Amino acid sequence: MNRPSIAQPETSQPEIPRSDVPQPQTPQAQTPQAQTPQTPQPQTSRSETQRSEIPGHEMPQTAVTAPQMVISRPAELAAVRELIADPADRPRALVLTGEAGIGKSTVWSAGVELAREAGWRVLSARGDQTETGLSFAGLTDLLDPVLDEVLDRLPAAQRIALEVAMVRRLPDGSRLGPNEIGNAVAAAIRELSRDRPLLVAIDDLPWIDGATVAAFEYALSRLGGESLRVLATRRTASTLAAAPPAPELLPADDVRSVPVAAIDVTAADDLLAGRLELRLPAATLRGLVEHSGGNPFWILEFGAALRRGDGDRAELPIPTALTDLVRERLGSLPPDARQALVVTAALPQPSPALVIRALSKQTDDPIAAVERAVADGVLTVSESQRLRPAHPLLGAAALDALLPLARAGLHRRLAELVDDPEQRARHVMLAAGEPPDAETADRLAAGAEAARGRGAVSGAIELADLAIRFTPPDLVSVLAQRLVDTAELYYMRGDTEKARELAATAWAASSAEPSVRRRAMALFTHTSLYTQGAAAAQKVVDEALAETADDPWLRSLALAFAADFNVASDPPHARRSAVEAIEICDRLGAEADPTALSTALLALVEIDMFDGRGLDRSLVERAGAAQADRRWIPFIERAEVRFGLSVKYVDDLDTSRAVLTRMVQTAQDMGETSATLVLQAHLAYTEVQAGRPGAARAALTAFEDAAREAGPGIGEPASLTVARALLGIMDGDLDGAEATLRAALERLPPIPLVRVIMDTPLATIALLRGDVGQAITLLDGVLEQARAVYVHEPAARGRPEGDLGQALVTAGRLAEAEAVASELAEIGERLGRPTLSGIALRVRGMIAAAQGELDEAAELLTRAVQAHEASPMPIERGRSLLALGQVQRRRKAKTEARQALQDALDCFDAHGHRPFAQLAEAELARGQRAGAGSVLTASEQRVADLVAGGYTNREVAARLSMSVRTVESHVASVFRKLGVRSRTELAGRFPQ
Repeated sequence: MNRPSIAQPETSQPEIPRSDVPQPQTPQAQTPQAQTPQTPQPQTSRSETQRSEIPGHEMPQTAVTAPQMVISRPAELAAVRELIADPADRPRALVLTGEAGIGKSTVWSAGVELAREAGWRVLSARGDQTETGLSFAGLTDLLDPVLDEVLDRLPAAQRIALEVAMVRRLPDGSRLGPNEIGNAVAAAIRELSRDRPLLVAIDDLPWIDGATVAAFEYALSRLGGESLRVLATRRTASTLAAAPPAPELLPADDVRSVPVAAIDVTAADDLLAGRLELRLPAATLRGLVEHSGGNPFWILEFGAALRRGDGDRAELPIPTALTDLVRERLGSLPPDARQALVVTAALPQPSPALVIRALSKQTDDPIAAVERAVADGVLTVSESQRLRPAHPLLGAAALDALLPLARAGLHRRLAELVDDPEQRARHVMLAAGEPPDAETADRLAAGAEAARGRGAVSGAIELADLAIRFTPPDLVSVLAQRLVDTAELYYMRGDTEKARELAATAWAASSAEPSVRRRAMALFTHTSLYTQGAAAAQKVVDEALAETADDPWLRSLALAFAADFNVASDPPHARRSAVEAIEICDRLGAEADPTALSTALLALVEIDMFDGRGLDRSLVERAGAAQADRRWIPFIERAEVRFGLSVKYVDDLDTSRAVLTRMVQTAQDMGETSATLVLQAHLAYTEVQAGRPGAARAALTAFEDAAREAGPGIGEPASLTVARALLGIMDGDLDGAEATLRAALERLPPIPLVRVIMDTPLATIALLRGDVGQAITLLDGVLEQARAVYVHEPAARGRPEGDLGQALVTAGRLAEAEAVASELAEIGERLGRPTLSGIALRVRGMIAAAQGELDEAAELLTRAVQAHEASPMPIERGRSLLALGQVQRRRKAKTEARQALQDALDCFDAHGHRPFAQLAEAELARGQRAGAGSVLTASEQRVADLVAGGYTNREVAARLSMSVRTVESHVASVFRKLGVRSRTELAGRFPQ
């Protein structure tokens, strides 16, 4: 006897059909001819290339696909062609909708073939209800056939993420974040669509597993410009089944839904004749079409039922309901074939070998049982060598027909057959009785851990929640640990409130193991801080400190967290807490808690840096080593990230740029969008300080691109606002820069350091406008607020000292200017910071010039320029050159003055600071006119040039480091000497 093969995939592809008729339920007599036998392969992976042999079972390699008849579907296929021809430069989708059996899959298959004929690359997957809980089943179907083409072109993090998700690589113990898979999918799609357009084709979208859906939703939201289209099908409600919820892969504006229409009497007649060689009387045919709603699948099923009857076909009964038809269909099957259908419907990855193994204790000849089910048309073999029910409703109905105890027993047997912990957990879940049940809970927890290791956070949460529910309450430590594990999963997914709730419950379990309660306290503290504020977090810490008499690990954790979230509000207390936490960890040695140690070290680094003590890189390195032993850590809390954010404040801009750039790439590879935004903001600020406006604008653009991908709700960090404002100042757009800063101050909370870094550039704007008094008021406030919160690092308060020193000298407040210079000089010398030393020398040179000590001023300013040669902030060198050129002119050292001013102008031009460049240009022009024999003194000439240029007396004073009264005296002298009576006449004498 020739048996239909269950070991060979479908090899024949139909022509592009004009049909949406699903696979027919053919009579057993239509069995194809046998071919060369082949040993069936049990499933060890979703990849077709990874199979094992079952000795002793040989099955023939025959096709199981009967010829398809085609029925015209012009409207539906026209919609597919329009999708393929759509010129939009963003992903677009077409969703074919309709009840089960209406023909969505056949139109979908036609669309796939149309795309292939048009030269498109196609990634395809078919949803399966049994696979909805199996993480990344759909992703593997979509990408596995083409992944090898692009793996080598992906960054290591993305390559590893895909390999782990698709079970090509075992997890290495690190935890994939919730967006890493999605980001890797986006990168793979970009690579796959480089040479030709790409169609992602998903049949039965609602039955694609949640992990795949989440990954593709994330990926598609981050694609733009790629030639990508999505063709999907979605089931609507029918007599036999409700409509499952369908995910939204794309925004509604980019999705077109097209219902697949029912067929009419003529089409039904052709269908029955072509597929079943059945002709019915007109009245019977009309009744059949009406009764089936024009559903091709059910028309064929009705026709098969009629064909099996006896007597006059005009009088053959039509089942009164589709449910009756399905019941009759299943009842007509031999018991072994029905059992094969049941097992296949219950398995998420039903390879022939796995189904045969599952049937081995249920039937005498499991191979024959499977082949009988294929021959009877209730099972088919897919291209990926998996068995499937011929229609999902047949499989669902077969399972529903089982009594609850029989269904539970089936899933218990299957749980013992599968190797994957997540698959086993889902069978255990379906077989479970009422909780609690320790063994069931253990298997569910193992499944959750497996899903988490692959980055399937939502799937892991589903199993972890069930593990908690089934854990007996007397297993206090086990339950507390599972609560914390689940809380971490919710935290990773962004549900901080749920994470706090679970962590709080675990923390309240006072009899749990100390190690478990430490983890609970750590997460409870952080989530309380984020959801309820510092007071709530402090309360958790205080509770922990009250319990630490016999638990140094808990005390070190509590102290570390107290240090971390008091860095800005109470630095002295935070420093004491950090130091004690580190001392405890030092005593514990290798047994120290890595979270406590790394948190305390990074807090101490930040506290000391803000306090003007410099940045201890050895502490950062030690924190990074401690973090290597942590289970999972938010990206923004990584030691390397924190180092990149901090090192710019100690004037190491090159290191800051290198670290931030590297971390931006890592965050992008991992899909850490919020971290990417923070890093780009700080990178923009770093580049402005380094005098690289082009690079700063590139970082701003990258921030905006990432913010668009992230969607609404993403705010603008203060560092980015300041970077925007400083770029506006450099461009000479003082009004725009001021508006940017003031709008941010109205929007942001009244945090002292935020006010400090906003007021500093506002003071720069006032100084450039000549409003010396406003500049001094703002900068005095900056220093007062900064010192109140123990911020003594000049860079952390926006580097206000240079502007404040100049403004104080202009206002004649020389003693105060000297105090500013002294503080900078001390820090610069103690920490070896040439930028600070150079600014201190410049302020002192201005003071000397204001006192008439021009030679001393020139010597101090020359030393300032020399100090700035080693500074990473070139604009500061330009400002010192400008001040030196002004002093040299007053000393009548024309050549030296001209050289210093030209160097200053070159510096400002090279680094894009237009206001300072204009000052240098004016000074050079003034020197040329003065050398032509002007009757004015050098000081009068400088004042005259600026007044003629439209500057007010206050603005002239700010630019020339004079008092307003001195400027007024010079203006009166210029008017008298030149015989002019107005500023307009003066402008005519000195055209710019």
